[in-house]
Amino acid sequence: MKTYNLLWTGGWDSTYRLLDLVIVKKKVVQPYYIIDEERKSIEHEQKSMDKIKVLIKQLDEDAYHRILKTETVLKAEICEKPEIKQMYNNIIKSFKLGSQYVWLGSFADKNNLTLELCIEKDTKPFNLIKNNIKKVTEDNDVFYILDNVSEDSYLQIFRYYNFPVLYMTKLDMEQKASEMCFKHIMDETWFCHYPINGKPCGMCNPCKDTRKEGLSRRVPEHSKITLIKHKINTVRESNLSSIVNYIGSPQH
Repeated sequence: MKTYNLLWTGGWDSTYRLLDLVIVKKKVVQPYYIIDEERKSIEHEQKSMDKIKVLIKQLDEDAYHRILKTETVLKAEICEKPEIKQMYNNIIKSFKLGSQYVWLGSFADKNNLTLELCIEKDTKPFNLIKNNIKKVTEDNDVFYILDNVSEDSYLQIFRYYNFPVLYMTKLDMEQKASEMCFKHIMDETWFCHYPINGKPCGMCNPCKDTRKEGLSRRVPEHSKITLIKHKINTVRESNLSSIVNYIGSPQH
């Protein structure tokens, strides 16, 4: 039986794919979790993933056993492939794209993996690739892959992935999760990069995206004083990290 290599963060989109695969489609999943040690949400993401697996076991023990042990990888240990870095640099000349596509692609390339990447509808990456994909129907599963792209195109940065939720929104996933009786598991997902007292901050891009995409109920309101203190601490930590990286760089 095919094993699906899923990039899983404990977030909404990748958790939906996990649940759809192991509960609905009876597939075996190999989760990969890449730890970006600069992100403040690691502990929350890991706790969410642990709780999600417990809830899956309670709902469907067979589905639980279709989830292989998560492979964890440190971002700092991934050697960026120059070819992929160059494609990324070409993209960002005219299009905003997260730097994670450099190290995700480098990881996939080195390990000869095709990864399940949960880009959703109407996002920036979706708009970048939507005219260069094709639909693949395989057994009882449907996903999209890069297609009709020249070998020298910067879009080749996306060649390492299957895109299983490309034409779904977060609300689409919520509706399907309700129909399949695992919405309560989806509600245990995590999305915030800079949590405040164990809760989403409401200010980072994932929090803003969650509100914008119709799930504002999941983003709590904080007092202005709490938000100001949090912002100051975040800026201080960011500046300190930049200074330490600068001092520790080879030329200094």
